[in-house]
Amino acid sequence: MFTIPYLLDRVAKLFSETEVVGTEVRIGYREISGRIKSLAAYFEDLGVKNRVVAVADWNTPEFFELIYAITAAGGVVYPVNIRLPPEQIAYTLQKSESQILIYSDDFAGLTKVFDGEKMHIREVAEKGDEGREPSFEVKQDDPAVMLFTSGTTGLPKAVDILTKRCSMEL
Repeated sequence: MFTIPYLLDRVAKLFSETEVVGTEVRIGYREISGRIKSLAAYFEDLGVKNRVVAVADWNTPEFFELIYAITAAGGVVYPVNIRLPPEQIAYTLQKSESQILIYSDDFAGLTKVFDGEKMHIREVAEKGDEGREPSFEVKQDDPAVMLFTSGTTGLPKAVDILTKRCSMEL
């Protein structure tokens, strides 16, 4: 089955040395897969299953890791549409019913309009170095991603995306 964790698992097996590249880091898929598993275990411990976790960051390796880790832990990831005007970003955070906001320095201002738990992305990224294994107790039809329309004809509207998931066994 072609699921988010399955795809990462497959890439890690077939292209283990191919790198995910950021401005300050280059990391192979084998290594990033291990980090994602450790992050998924951390998110399981936080109890993100069936909860919405908003992530506000640029397209970075850390953002990449969080998308996979949150969904592998059974959470619903809301990659915040950082291209929206500030008032619409605040609106989508409220409408998404996100309970956790993970943000990078450039989006720290969102913490002023977010009522839930707030975590800096560096604080979370460190959890990917702990080498813990998740249980992957997710079902194939669990919701995984929430997106919002651009709001071109009014306020942005939520779009829930269901994906079928499986474990990331290596």
